[in-house]
Amino acid sequence: MESRCPICEQECGSLSELNSHIDTAHATPKTPPKRTMKVDLHENSASFGLRPDSDGAGDGDTADDRLGRAHWKPPNKGARCAQCARALSVKSGIVNCRRCDDLFCNEHSRRRVRLARATNGSPTNGTTTNGSGRGGRSPSPRKSFSSSWPVYDSRGVWARCCEACFQGRPGAAPQAFVRDVSGDFLARRRAAAETRALEKSALQRRFIKLVDTLTDKKPPPHHALPDLPDLPDWQADASASHCPLCHVRFSLFVRRHHCRLCGRVVSGAAYTREPAPACSLEVPVGVFLERLPALNYAPHVRTQWQALQSSPLAFRCCRVCKDLLVPKAPPADQDEALAAACDELVALKRSVERDLAASEGSAKPDFPAALGARTRLVRHVKDLELATAKFRSRFFRAENGRLVATQSPVVVNNIYRMAVAFLQEALVQLKATEESGSGRESGSKSGSKSGSKSGSKSGSKSESSDPPRLTLRQIRELREALMVTSEQRFLVQKQVEEATRQRHFDELAPLAESIRDLDARIEQLETELGEHAFA
Repeated sequence: MESRCPICEQECGSLSELNSHIDTAHATPKTPPKRTMKVDLHENSASFGLRPDSDGAGDGDTADDRLGRAHWKPPNKGARCAQCARALSVKSGIVNCRRCDDLFCNEHSRRRVRLARATNGSPTNGTTTNGSGRGGRSPSPRKSFSSSWPVYDSRGVWARCCEACFQGRPGAAPQAFVRDVSGDFLARRRAAAETRALEKSALQRRFIKLVDTLTDKKPPPHHALPDLPDLPDWQADASASHCPLCHVRFSLFVRRHHCRLCGRVVSGAAYTREPAPACSLEVPVGVFLERLPALNYAPHVRTQWQALQSSPLAFRCCRVCKDLLVPKAPPADQDEALAAACDELVALKRSVERDLAASEGSAKPDFPAALGARTRLVRHVKDLELATAKFRSRFFRAENGRLVATQSPVVVNNIYRMAVAFLQEALVQLKATEESGSGRESGSKSGSKSGSKSGSKSGSKSESSDPPRLTLRQIRELREALMVTSEQRFLVQKQVEEATRQRHFDELAPLAESIRDLDARIEQLETELGEHAFA
């Protein structure tokens, strides 16, 4: 049954064909919806600024008409946003704040407030103060506010405004009482710092006087110094029943000691469970002289300066006076250098441990994998040895035939001992690994070599004289070279097998020549090693 199109009278064979013809030939083309943008028009001007469709509840033009546009600032060619100083254009937006009339971009004019036209009874539309006492942004200095401009009104219309006008609306911030106590704290800190400086100055004068007394009388090293009657704060023994630092009662076992700088009665050690330092201790005079070289010492002290630094003279000092008189921590750059050196040693230690575990993990490892693991192990052990030597030369100095740490003796000595102990253990394990791997390597080599070649090799060895005695460093270097050469020969042999399988016979000749060169090099290294060789 034939059908005819009612529009163009075209004959169609069936209804489905007619429907398809109508859909394709006579359907209305669909176009995607376009985005509509509302504009902000200025009175007596053709300038405008874009604004989003979601401009607010109700018609924006109606709200602007109700508020009026006569006070709007007209845009010019070089207009910029009053908040971010961004150049205003149709793309970025040219929007007048409905309250303060300044020009802003779309990003800084998204806030909304309720505004209404000012009447004769309305308050002055100046800077509105919120509950916290903070005012809004001051109006433009080019002209003052007019009484006919919009004002804040809770029953007004919603209108766009800038950030400053939005924050300056009544009730924008909660009311709060603010009291600035910075001045009081600064005054207290200043008074505490001045008191501490005066105490330090007094301790320095007492230390200078004590050094003069020690150098004049020259008492024996362990002789108990007599009480200093001229020390104004010298405390009587009967007036002290407890140590002021650890708060332990004095007894037959907890003895009383006088600090020679402040005169307080303190105990000789910390008798508390906390890991605190001793309450007082005998301090060598040379330690304080080395840390306090700029004080005003007497002339006879300056003449004996070098002798006093190594002198056994000592005096008792409490830890409070010691902390106040002597500066504490070393410079930060020294700590950073020590931490970096320690991190380097720890990283190399972990690498060696990982390589040891890889080389000893399997009872019958594959030859190339085991060879690569041993090569990496040798390299990392060598790097650890070099890093340990560098650490020793950097943080130690030779003094009277022994090494003395230049800074933080406890930390530096512990790090160096750890590195040396681990290095010795790693060298022992490396030697055991090489000896266990040499048996497997020699077995694989004996199966691959021909009888004639082994006979000639044994004959040449018997005829040759004994090799010269090698040092441990030479043995290590020759073994490294032997392992690398053996690995190269294994890789070349794999290439020969691959070329034979793929029938690339033109590549066999240079590969066979390379194998002969590598065999000659291996024989030379084994001859140089002698009894220290793997095979």
